[in-house]
Amino acid sequence: MHSSSMHTASTTAPRLAIFSLVLIAFALAGYSQAQDWDCKQTLDENGEPQWTCSGDPEAAKEQHRLREEEEKHQTAVLESRREAAREAAREAAREAAREAAREAAREESRLEQLRAENQRSQQLSEGATASAQVDTQAASEQPKYMQIAYRPGQPVHLMELPQDFYVVQLMSVKIKENLEKFVIRHQLVGISATRIARDDEIFYVLLLGIYESRELAVEASTALPASLADTQPWIRRLGSLQKAMLAADDVTGSARY
Repeated sequence: MHSSSMHTASTTAPRLAIFSLVLIAFALAGYSQAQDWDCKQTLDENGEPQWTCSGDPEAAKEQHRLREEEEKHQTAVLESRREAAREAAREAAREAAREAAREAAREESRLEQLRAENQRSQQLSEGATASAQVDTQAASEQPKYMQIAYRPGQPVHLMELPQDFYVVQLMSVKIKENLEKFVIRHQLVGISATRIARDDEIFYVLLLGIYESRELAVEASTALPASLADTQPWIRRLGSLQKAMLAADDVTGSARY
């Protein structure tokens, strides 16, 4: 009895050790389908313990299929992300090319505008040169008294000119219309007129021109048109004429005439 028990124990221990080693080997090998197996400890026909393992092959296949599908899914997701990154890079390159084209178009537009401005400037310069030539030619064709007369850069009232200028007065009349008829009859150009007062009487005077010096005024008075040969021009300071003009304003109560 004692011997039989010892024999059973001695034979059982090696079996358990061997089975444990088998399980450890499975674990170390990373047996991927261990979860698909069901192992139980039972007694054999001699009453000795033994391990019985059973598994479901279909379940193992299903889990393997699911793992493959998951791997394919993860691969597809990764490839999709890579393709999205590649497409983003391509779109960035296309946008950079479009922006470069737009900048080139803007630069071309600026250059075209600059060319147009340069062309207009050249045309204006040529026009100004031609105009100056015409003005010079026209000035050379003017009567002497007009060529040497004072010419401000813009229209200026007689009252605003310096008092030490000189004026050549051709005639004075009481009736304004007679002065106008005289200018038309003799076809005078570059002539001006104004209103003055003398002894509280109003007169209208015809002026040959305004001159910056007495010498110029004398030169102008000796270069009268032939139709004015019988006139006796009066060279006077512009200041005295301006006083007579103010006196006329006082007499009439108005600066308009």
